[in-house]
This record gives sequence, C-alpha cells and structure tokens, in this order.
Amino acid sequence: MHRTVAPTQVTEGVYSRDNHEFSFSSCPDDSTWVTWSAYGPQGSRSFARRVVGNVRGNICPVSDSTASQVSPLLIPGEVPTVAWLQSEDNAYSIWCADCTDGRLSPPRRVYCLPPEAKPAALHATRTETGAVWLTWAQTETGKSTVQLLHIPPHGAVDEFTLTAGACQDYRPQIIPTGSENVYVAWDAYVDGSYDIYGCAAHTDGTEPVEQISRQQDWAVNPSLCRDPEGRLRCVWVNWQDVMWKQSVVHQKFSIRGAWHDGTAWCPWTGNDAAIDIAPLHYGLLTDFDRKPPAL
Repeated sequence: MHRTVAPTQVTEGVYSRDNHEFSFSSCPDDSTWVTWSAYGPQGSRSFARRVVGNVRGNICPVSDSTASQVSPLLIPGEVPTVAWLQSEDNAYSIWCADCTDGRLSPPRRVYCLPPEAKPAALHATRTETGAVWLTWAQTETGKSTVQLLHIPPHGAVDEFTLTAGACQDYRPQIIPTGSENVYVAWDAYVDGSYDIYGCAAHTDGTEPVEQISRQQDWAVNPSLCRDPEGRLRCVWVNWQDVMWKQSVVHQKFSIRGAWHDGTAWCPWTGNDAAIDIAPLHYGLLTDFDRKPPAL
C-alpha cells in the first residue's frame, strides 16, 4: 500500500535558510514592497512582503508553484511589478505579478527561454509610458549573449539580442533614457580582455553597440545612472594585473567611469585628470625588483 505524501507548503517559515537576492521598491501610497529568495527542502523560492510605516505585512510566495524561483526584482511604478525567473523541467521562463491593493496579482508568464538556455543577472526598469524592460545574460550552446525584453502595458512582447561580437557577454545593467528609450551596459570578453559595452534601445529596435571602456586593463561589473543634466554615466570595476617577471602575483582594483556627451562616450576624470575615480586596494604595492615575492 503506497502512501501519498503532500508537497511541502511554500511558506517563508519553511524556506527561511540562505536568504538572498533582495530587492525593494516604494509605492505612491507610501508603502514599500520587498522581495527575496530563499533555499528550502524543495529548492529555491521567492517571497514578497509589503511594509506600511513600521507595520510589516504577511510574507507571501510570489507564486504557489513548486518550481524553482530565483532573481526576484521589484520594478518601480504607479503599480510596482515583481519579475522573477522560474525553472521547470530544465527550462526557464520569466514571470511577473503586480503589487495592487496591498497584495500580489496572480502570476503571469511573459516569456519562455529556449530549452537548455541558462539565464543570469536579471535586471529591469520601467519607462515613462509604463512599459517594463528586462535584460539578462543568456548562456546557450557555448556562447553568452545579452537578451533584452520589452513588455508594453498593452500589446505584444518584443525581444532583442545584444552582443559585443564575442562569445561571452555578461552582467547587463539597464536604465531608462526617455519616454520609451533605455540604455543597456554590460561587460564582454573580446580579444583577450574584458571591456564595457553599451547599446541604446527603443520600441523600434536597437542602436549599434558601443565600446565604453578604453583602457588596456580588464573592466567588469558596470553600473549606469543619469546625472542632473540627463547625461548618461557609467562606472565599472577596473582590474589591473601586477606582474613579476612572467607571472601575475597581484591584482590592483579601482573604480573608473565614462560619460556620454550625446554622440560618444568620454573618459570620466577628476580635476587632477586621474582616470581612477576611487581605489579599491589598501596601501602601496611592494617593489618586486628588490625582493622576490613569497608565492
């Protein structure tokens, strides 16, 4: 005689270990929504909670599905939207739910990734017309591209593929630049070096991909913003190898950046013309010619 075992109920009390991937957004009614993921006995689940002042609402799963859910994002707007990745039968899809009347709407699937495609680094924004733009790095058949999804309030979903012309495109970030325009920046491994690339997109398509970083060092992990004049600015982590003879014995990290003058990207330097905005290391490096390092 076989006994049927009921599936574990999807609650934060069950999935309370290894909380990660936090995201939050404020609402026009002065409330705040928070989302995160947690690992439990049935894999990863994503949760949401509404906070009004000092009063915390109930914790609820973004979906009643027992499928794995990762990378929940809260996208600001008149009605904030939660977006997340969900995996079923080795296939990923993107789901959304709206934060309305203090609760989550029923989840809806907005896009299905190709079978065996692996997404990473999901990021999102919303334009002035209310359209949601989602971007992620998608690994498929030995290559990684940046995917861009346009979800209008009404109408069909549009997808675009962005690449710097190499097999490895990673870690995209997206920002609105107009009523229906966005800009995406990411790092890509091209010709033996990591550099930052960017691309403007609108409802009719995408513009040519631009190279943003120009130094010989590696550039990774970009971040985008717009300054008070509306100009695009991008910063990233600069990675310089420290060599002794023919070996890499250390890495020196710093923050570097660039700004867009309306036609091209220009180096972002300080009053002293230094290209490093901020160092990310401690002290000074030793003179390796005097004394060999102890490896």
